[in-house]
Amino acid sequence: MKIALGALIVFLSAAASVRAEDHRLEVSGGYAYLSDQTNAKNVPRGWTGGIGTAIRSSLAIAGEVGASYLPAVDPTASATSIYSFLAGPRYVIRVHERVTAFGQFLLGDVHASAGVFAAGATTDRFAYQPGGGVDIAIASRWAARLQGDYRALRDTGTASTFNQGRFLAGVVYRP
Repeated sequence: MKIALGALIVFLSAAASVRAEDHRLEVSGGYAYLSDQTNAKNVPRGWTGGIGTAIRSSLAIAGEVGASYLPAVDPTASATSIYSFLAGPRYVIRVHERVTAFGQFLLGDVHASAGVFAAGATTDRFAYQPGGGVDIAIASRWAARLQGDYRALRDTGTASTFNQGRFLAGVVYRP
């Protein structure tokens, strides 16, 4: 959680330091599908929300919050909730008049909880998430977003890395 708070402070500081006329804000949200390769589990129920602001014409700072929910396998087990709080740089390139591609490298915290019936079953892990995608304009201020990410979670207790893939489909609004 300390990492997520630190990432949020860095993101807000960078956003505040950019002059109002030089930045372009974007707000996004959508459906997220998570695949945990380490544990061989797919998590089909998820969402993500993000915000970004341009520092230069091709460089932005992005922040993202998301959640994925793994249903319980039997009635006596608790469902698992996975929450992510990430921020970092995004490189943007206009490919066509209506198409923008981007690559990003986000860092932060991923919090997992086994639910209200599993006392003490929570974890916080440092995560890094390189990824990229494409925004396709559907109106003057709106775009459809398709995105793919690789997420690595570091377990400091065992020095293990958990590997996850994520697919996102959503919308972007640029006020």
